[in-house]
Amino acid sequence: MRAEIITSLAGLAVDMEVLDEPSTGSSHDIRSATSDVIAMADAGMLENAPFVSPSAFGVSGIGSLELPRYLNDKFGRAVEKEMAQAKAQALELAAKHRENVLALARIVVVRRRLSDNDLLEALRSAGVEESISRWRTPDERPGDPSSPTSER
Repeated sequence: MRAEIITSLAGLAVDMEVLDEPSTGSSHDIRSATSDVIAMADAGMLENAPFVSPSAFGVSGIGSLELPRYLNDKFGRAVEKEMAQAKAQALELAAKHRENVLALARIVVVRRRLSDNDLLEALRSAGVEESISRWRTPDERPGDPSSPTSER
């Protein structure tokens, strides 16, 4: 789940790295990451979150007026800390892969629309081929020996 949170924040990180400002899609990414972190806190998956889940109080989520204030505050601090750590990792990844991101952005700007196959080719030419195997399901990977549709 943490990887999904970092991935959600990576869009914002790339915007900041390349454009020096967030794009309109970043607000959705932030909401998604925040919802995931809150769910992790509620499930007791955050290091600094209270042991008692808000659901133990019959409350569905952090920030409820029905939850004791000290627990709301503790959950809030745990969520803030997790978001800050995930954002730092996303910014680090964006900076590390800046040239690949710029190469992919150039292709997208020129082409405007990409089919799935064109996107795969753009990812390859931008030097991010390792993400292709994660993007496609095993039966969609041509030439992959583990793929059921692969020619052998």
